[in-house]
Amino acid sequence: MTDQRSRLKEADVIVFHALELGDRPQLKLPNQRWILYMMESPCYYGLNRLNDWKGAFNWTMTYRADSDFIANYSEVQPIKEPKEKNYSAIMAKKSKMVAWFASNCNTPGKREKYVKELQRYIPVDVYGACGPMKCPAHTPCEKHIYETYKFYLSFENSLANFYLTEKFFKTLKHDIVSVALSGANYSFYGIKPDWFIDAMKFKTPKDLADFLIEVDKDDSRYVQYLRSKENVTSVDEYYEWCNVCKRINDVNDTRTYYEDILHWWQQNPCIPPQFL
Repeated sequence: MTDQRSRLKEADVIVFHALELGDRPQLKLPNQRWILYMMESPCYYGLNRLNDWKGAFNWTMTYRADSDFIANYSEVQPIKEPKEKNYSAIMAKKSKMVAWFASNCNTPGKREKYVKELQRYIPVDVYGACGPMKCPAHTPCEKHIYETYKFYLSFENSLANFYLTEKFFKTLKHDIVSVALSGANYSFYGIKPDWFIDAMKFKTPKDLADFLIEVDKDDSRYVQYLRSKENVTSVDEYYEWCNVCKRINDVNDTRTYYEDILHWWQQNPCIPPQFL
């Protein structure tokens, strides 16, 4: 494995990161496979430059279910021996209600506008580039948030089919209730509906705020959200790279091309925000 362009002629497979395409190589060897790799959504990156790469790519590796290789941000796995937890003690440490950490404050999914509207009804502390809150100097920011707050806004920058990032998966590892805003089909990832609160099921931010207030006041109901996911975690293991190796060595594999990779990339619909 190498990132040296001078050795392209030696490669069986070349992976092109969609955000760093650069110039298209002039030569493609007959037995080479070219893979388009992209983990962001077409709502955020239209990638019109792909128009110059017609007929170039054999395979795709993205978060989408219709990719040749599905590269999820993470995956759900069971915990073989769950630890006993004192949920009353865990909840007692939580002195605040809702936190959101974000670095991008102008998104296709308009999550920043959702949060602003939500703040009219409940307190939402915003960390990162989009808000004034700062983490304690000698405490990891995520640790502070997960221990101090009851709810975490796992809001994606784009509302696109199958697009679900580490913002959500990280919360499965911690004793905090995720409030998710995404266009993903959660069952595709093995995620059960009682593990989190789906913001898309509420007509307005006010409706969501009212629900969070209810759960916040009901200790047993809140603890049930934490208990519901105590037997699972998320892991960052990328088995799809193994599948690439298997497929390149499969003599029976049919050679395919994407005649119009831009069309394929942009055909995955972006869901327009309905809450504004």
